[in-house]
Amino acid sequence: MVRWITAWRSVPIGIQNVLVDFEESFRANHLEAIKDSPVLPPERLRKAIINGAYEGGGRNYPCEDEVKEATNLLLNRIADTYQKLAGGALSWDAIILTGGGSALLYRRLLPILNHNKVILADEIESLHLANVRGGLKLWWLSEALQLL
Repeated sequence: MVRWITAWRSVPIGIQNVLVDFEESFRANHLEAIKDSPVLPPERLRKAIINGAYEGGGRNYPCEDEVKEATNLLLNRIADTYQKLAGGALSWDAIILTGGGSALLYRRLLPILNHNKVILADEIESLHLANVRGGLKLWWLSEALQLL
């Protein structure tokens, strides 16, 4: 889930539906290629959403249309929230993107955010684990402070 946090409000916006919608659309449009593949590796699906092409079987399968279709609703919700609740680019000195949704949508988010200081919390290839690492750091801090 992507959580869009403004100064006064947090809005849950999910990426899981994008992944499911993309996989279903990709499967429907590439029946011959996937007929012997009951499981498509999640890391390849994520990479396809980022790059607009699925790599598998030694081939590249262009899938930009499927990506656009799967991400359109979510990106529209983010744009609406960004403008109406967060006040758009002029309200912020920097924007920090963390979590899997922002990694998958990074390239597509930049025009929406229209900001010169968009910072990724980690490398784009491992950003989908940033929230897990953050939780682990919180656990370590809680242990160190003897809160657990």
